[in-house]
Amino acid sequence: MWRIAAAAQRPGESVHPANLFAISMATEYNIVDNSGLLDIFITLKSNYEETLQDVALLEGTLMIDWTIAPEERGNIVSRRTAHFGPSQIVHAKKYDSFTRILTIDPGDSIILRYRWNFKMDDSTNLYKQFRYQSDMGCILRAGGEGAPQYRRFSANQPFLISAQVKISS
Repeated sequence: MWRIAAAAQRPGESVHPANLFAISMATEYNIVDNSGLLDIFITLKSNYEETLQDVALLEGTLMIDWTIAPEERGNIVSRRTAHFGPSQIVHAKKYDSFTRILTIDPGDSIILRYRWNFKMDDSTNLYKQFRYQSDMGCILRAGGEGAPQYRRFSANQPFLISAQVKISS
């Protein structure tokens, strides 16, 4: 079993098996088919000085918490819980998805992506919960019937994202 944890290492010091990977996370907001989505990328970079190869089982859990004050959020579930598997691998130099054989050379990375549509565990769509303001400097539709339509935006929204990933053989 390969346990994933991040730890500091001194030059010349061997990597303890419990610290095989350095872990980082990044997010990116994207518009896909007219819908806003948050892509969450988890990068696992090998700290080990030798090549590792085995049939690998990758599993994990991602938690996204909307940390806005309860009096502003109302009575909704403020967490999205997602489960990771091999289908979330978007980059691994030497991963055969058919045989599940994973080969990781020193310094190689595995990148996982979860694409979130802003729905919570209770199916609440956060886009309908955010408070919006009109951007009077950006007209989306003018003239014709009714008043002009302006682009709308919400205040920055606070989220806490955490993940646990396990690669075992």
